[in-house]
Amino acid sequence: MFPGTNGSGEERHIVITGGAGYIGYNNSDILNSAYLDMATTNTDMRISSGITGTGTYLPMTFYTGGSERMRIDTSGNV
Repeated sequence: MFPGTNGSGEERHIVITGGAGYIGYNNSDILNSAYLDMATTNTDMRISSGITGTGTYLPMTFYTGGSERMRIDTSGNV
């Protein structure tokens, strides 16, 4: 398991098993949001982003050492 915090010191763990996933939304209106989806299938593990309703597509960014190291924009450019 990989410990993390939500800013209040509470640890959160995600366990994803075959055919299951986790979705995080960027605001409380999940019907009109951008989202990040982490899922597994019988053949692969994937991370994807998208929108629901009138949400706005957001870039996917990767950080290490406290700085952004890579960005995939909404057109798929790295």
